[in-house]
Amino acid sequence: GAAFAVEAEERRRIRRATKPRTSFVFVLTTLGAAIVAGAVSTLVALTDAATAPYAAAVGLLGGALVTALAMIVAGIVRRRSGFLTAVTIALLVGGITTAVASGPRSFMLADNSLGTSTEPRSVTQPFGRMDIYLDPLSDREAVEAGTITVNKGTGETYITVNPGTILDLEASLGAGEVSYSRISHQSGELLDQGEIVPREGSDGSAEWDWFVRNTTGPDDGETRQRIVLDQGAGSVYVTIYDVEEDR
Repeated sequence: GAAFAVEAEERRRIRRATKPRTSFVFVLTTLGAAIVAGAVSTLVALTDAATAPYAAAVGLLGGALVTALAMIVAGIVRRRSGFLTAVTIALLVGGITTAVASGPRSFMLADNSLGTSTEPRSVTQPFGRMDIYLDPLSDREAVEAGTITVNKGTGETYITVNPGTILDLEASLGAGEVSYSRISHQSGELLDQGEIVPREGSDGSAEWDWFVRNTTGPDDGETRQRIVLDQGAGSVYVTIYDVEEDR
């Protein structure tokens, strides 16, 4: 046992001699640079409405990038950087966790719904039903709503096109179809129904580009909603409460 302890101590001595720890000045400089990089990344993210909800995550990941680069430099000059490794792991975990939790309902489980908004929405839904409701944002003006981007694993998607709206749908389905139903806005009578013919994508999936206008006239307000849907398995059902009789 004594011989083993002496041998282990000798190995530690050789390791410390050949690969000493990074200096205090190097670590302190790295931490300062990480703080500055994180602050700048956060401020840049706040200038864009699409990235503003993720500003905190961007700042943490920006700091992690600096500490990771410092670890690489320490390795090149044969210095141990255990403290920087711990800091980098903590920043990465914090940044990823914050990114997942950032933004209103950016990560959805089970059944959920989305509505028309001026702000773009991008959500991930591994499974479950998704309901998307298109409602007019103005009675007198043409409005371009924020794009709704949905990445789904499996589950059905239901889109309701209410009067005064325009649907601009771009869908890619691994398995499933896109069908529609036209229902009279006044009487509730079924006017028409059918399936939309897709085209074959480069990866073998079925793709759709479909445009539906559900407005009464050019002088009335209309809200255009673009939906980008990437869905692994499950069909898309579009219900249009048609205002044809009002035109």
